[in-house]
Amino acid sequence: MGWFTSDTGVRLTCHKCRTRFKVASHKTLRDGAKTACRRCGTRFGVRVISASLPRPQESLDPTSHSIRIQSDAPSASSSSESRTHRLFFRGSGGTLFGIHLVNLFVTLLTLGLYSFWAKVKVRQWLWGHTEVAGDRLAYHGTGMELLKGFIRAVLIFGIPYLVIATGPELARSDLWIQFAGRILAAILVVIFVPIAIVAARRYRLSRTSWRGIRFSFRGKSLDFAKIFLSGTFLNVVTLGAYYPFFDTKRHAFLTSHTYMGNQRFRFYGEGMDLSKSFLIAYLLTVPTMGLCWFWYKARVQRYFWEHTYLGQNRFHFPVTGWQYFKLKVGNLALLILTLGFAWPWVLVRNIRFVLRNLTLKGPTDLEVILQESQSASPTGEGLESLLDTGFEFG
Repeated sequence: MGWFTSDTGVRLTCHKCRTRFKVASHKTLRDGAKTACRRCGTRFGVRVISASLPRPQESLDPTSHSIRIQSDAPSASSSSESRTHRLFFRGSGGTLFGIHLVNLFVTLLTLGLYSFWAKVKVRQWLWGHTEVAGDRLAYHGTGMELLKGFIRAVLIFGIPYLVIATGPELARSDLWIQFAGRILAAILVVIFVPIAIVAARRYRLSRTSWRGIRFSFRGKSLDFAKIFLSGTFLNVVTLGAYYPFFDTKRHAFLTSHTYMGNQRFRFYGEGMDLSKSFLIAYLLTVPTMGLCWFWYKARVQRYFWEHTYLGQNRFHFPVTGWQYFKLKVGNLALLILTLGFAWPWVLVRNIRFVLRNLTLKGPTDLEVILQESQSASPTGEGLESLLDTGFEFG
């Protein structure tokens, strides 16, 4: 909150990081305007109030103004009691390896048909060994759902793509027609990728529960497609310089439309906060042989988590670049030395790394979260499998 007269300007203090800012004149701030702390990214709304109360030891000036800065983000001081909720992973790589071997054998025996049920078994195991505040998650998807979703995805996307991409070549059409077909097929992929990401997230969250409370995703595919397509275009135009802004907007959309029962996840962050780190990593790519990107990735994950809220609770993820570097290099060494057979241990290592460092702190008791489930189609799972969007829990 900041106070000022028209002669002295206004001094503002961010309630999160306590950084102080000065605005020369109240005329530069409009009622209802939105802004953010330049240091921590906390979002604020501005309300201009006439005839405000004076500061201590000041006389009331009827011509004075005040500006009240109200944060859109939940305030940590809204309750004197703060709880810390920890997350754990209770499974072992050895057990997952046994499940993986059985899945692999049966999948080969059924010529790939069992792969949908195999994916469900892995997810059920992963979800069932993830513990939040003393209770474990549960996955409710079925292999038949995934199979039906895959068939629909093939009909909706796979067949049209093959016809456009390979039809002209099989028909021995002119070279320019073959080239045009490939361009159209590539455009089709770009259009369907954001649709697949949203649909897959919607389905998987709808099949995930904690204490019987279902998760859900309520964002619209069209809104995400606008962010994805415009961001992809600007990345190309700016030679990658726009990426931290694109990455933040994409993450903000996916996070802020995610619900746990009736409680919404919220993300308060700006791409500008990551642009400096991105530029430094970009400039140091050659001198460090690309190793600097481990530190940038850790910075991004730390920033994303620590600007995410569930109700009034805020996530904390104090991971360093060195910790992230050791994890990824260790994973790579395991995969190389075992010719890929260490995949279950690598997956468990990744999950444990995140959950071991992640905490949820704040005044909101998780007991107040109520059921508010949403329906979702498994078609997005099929699209995600066909397009390999990278949105995968396990």
